[in-house]
Amino acid sequence: MHMSSTLDILKGTNRKEQDMKPWKTAIFAGLFAIAPMAAQAEPGVWKIGDEDTTLYLFGSYHALPADFAWRGPAFDGALSAADRILFETAVDDAAAARMRADLDAAGRLLDGEVLSALLAADEVALVRAAEADLGLPPAFLEPFRPWYAALLITVFEAAALGYDPATGVELTIKAEAEAGGIPVGGLETVEEHLNLFAGLSDGASLAYLQSVLAARPHTAALLDDMRAAWEGQDLDTLATIAAENFTGHDAEIGERLLWARNENWIPRIEAELDEAGTALVVVGATHLGGARGIIALLEARGYSATLVESP
Repeated sequence: MHMSSTLDILKGTNRKEQDMKPWKTAIFAGLFAIAPMAAQAEPGVWKIGDEDTTLYLFGSYHALPADFAWRGPAFDGALSAADRILFETAVDDAAAARMRADLDAAGRLLDGEVLSALLAADEVALVRAAEADLGLPPAFLEPFRPWYAALLITVFEAAALGYDPATGVELTIKAEAEAGGIPVGGLETVEEHLNLFAGLSDGASLAYLQSVLAARPHTAALLDDMRAAWEGQDLDTLATIAAENFTGHDAEIGERLLWARNENWIPRIEAELDEAGTALVVVGATHLGGARGIIALLEARGYSATLVESP
């Protein structure tokens, strides 16, 4: 559900030229919820306002098939009214290229180290199977730290399914904002975003890869549930699914990638509520719901969020 996220930063990641094998499942991992969704969906838009400010909250999917119709009247109304837009992270093409290089450098093991030496034998077998399934060269992931191997598996899996950040929610909105001259900003810097992964402890880095590998055989049913919740505007169910996937492996992952970020974003969102006009805030949908979600955190500060009804 992102933009300005690692999916966008990684979209230019190089790999050897060869066809990718068909793959029937996707991975829920960290910031990414990439699912085969119904042809007609209308994700929810939430509204917060005072006497001179209107703020819309929209939960997104970060990568989508080119022909997937996700827009509804509520969203189009919010976008047309907005005089400024905030994503999780605002990234232009030049910054994305620099950060992609930095991420690749941070994600590489030291000379002489290999990923398989950090894993149990059964985990190595799962990594080799992922490489084969995705049409990657044998031992393609060997030079990388566990967290970066997990991200690459996610990105290549998404590409194999036809899900592309270029046609996802954030980059679609960003292009329209630029065409319309609407200012675009971010709730965190690119450096802060990349440090979410590069700053993982060794234990959490390994747990992150383990969670991606463990999810692969069960992803279809999981993402069916996520799809139904997203289409049904059921943010609490999305938050519950995310929490179960994170806390089942390492609490640090969920804390860094979801809940601490939500709390860090609240002052930035409140600053928008102090400004006159209309702002549209677009973040991954798993950030909005639940007891530690953005909506609950804002309501605890006295704001009231209402679901926008489509005409």
